[in-house]
Amino acid sequence: MCFNGACHQKSVTKKEPFAQILLGSQIEIIIYYFPTAQFIIILIRRRISMQSKEKVKIGKVIRRLRLERGLSLEEVALHCDEDSNFIREIEVEKHQDLGLTTLYLIAKKFDMKLWELFKEIEEDNKVL
Repeated sequence: MCFNGACHQKSVTKKEPFAQILLGSQIEIIIYYFPTAQFIIILIRRRISMQSKEKVKIGKVIRRLRLERGLSLEEVALHCDEDSNFIREIEVEKHQDLGLTTLYLIAKKFDMKLWELFKEIEEDNKVL
């Protein structure tokens, strides 16, 4: 089973996919087949290369939103149950892989929904 890209087929186990299909360099389709349960799970995702020089800038968006709301590092840190140095390090892009809970708490402190924070991050990164 192959489409316009590479196809890699493996033996069926609980943890390994039945097939992996690459469409170009960014789209990956993974198919899991469970014969005993007689169902298939299809996962389509965008591949992100960790070696890419293109990094999503989250910290500068968080800093901008914090300053727009007149909040201190300490206020945001207290709400997130973190140290103010941790929030400062987020803002200077030292922490690229933030947990969803941390982002949720930051968004809540900014009186935003999580999806609104993601939209701000996405819009700001389109300009780069």
